[in-house]
Amino acid sequence: EEEEEEEELVFELEEPVEEKVEKKMPSLEEELQDTIAVDVVADLFENAPKKSLNDRLHGDIQIGLNDRIAFVKNLFDGSQEDFNRVVSQLNTIKTEKEAKKFINKMVKPDYDWSEKEEFEERFMAIVERKFA
Repeated sequence: EEEEEEEELVFELEEPVEEKVEKKMPSLEEELQDTIAVDVVADLFENAPKKSLNDRLHGDIQIGLNDRIAFVKNLFDGSQEDFNRVVSQLNTIKTEKEAKKFINKMVKPDYDWSEKEEFEERFMAIVERKFA
């Protein structure tokens, strides 16, 4: 029988070397350099536009199919063409005040919106949302 040679493994433990790492404490100014001032953040949230995604993407008045059908039938005497013309004109107007003036002076006199307050209010709410 062959004798196996036994190897003795010796591990030498080295003393850990303590490294002193100097941590530079950033100044307050350095810590805050990438932040936004509180008043700027507050201003961003207070004046954030209250528009739907469609309004923000298009900037034009967005009217759903159900509302469109109801408005054409009840506010524009069934004329899709007149409705489209009015909405197109409203999309070119820059302020809510001008839009309301246009509707009251140019649109309402041409159509009988009496006793159709529910549709008128809904139409005006959609127009106002464009300028919100």
